[in-house]
Amino acid sequence: MSLGEGQNNLPNPFWRMLARRDVLAGLLGLGAVVVVQGLREAQDVRPLSSADFSALRPLVFVTASLVIFGLSIERLGLVISILLLIGVGAVAARALRPLETLAAALVLIVLSWGIFILGLGLTIPVWPEW
Repeated sequence: MSLGEGQNNLPNPFWRMLARRDVLAGLLGLGAVVVVQGLREAQDVRPLSSADFSALRPLVFVTASLVIFGLSIERLGLVISILLLIGVGAVAARALRPLETLAAALVLIVLSWGIFILGLGLTIPVWPEW
């Protein structure tokens, strides 16, 4: 094996399996089935009220913020992706102030840049290339 042949191989068979889109789609589908069944069983125990739906707010917005971050990191760069991550995730918490949210975003941007780009030398775009 030459030096460049193994560059595209993932280090672990588990990660190679997850890299396949059909396996990933199957796992996401299985997760959706489990969530739907859990909600149906919970509904049989007692009827759902509007307070129950507000309890799903953190789950929805935190998950959405992670998905948005993952989809935008390559196109929009580290800074804008982290701002989106913190901004959408902050909607999940009602008592969070805008200044606190901005401070958390700035700290996370600086730490991510220092750890991943300076420290580990990863080639993550910092800003979008327009």
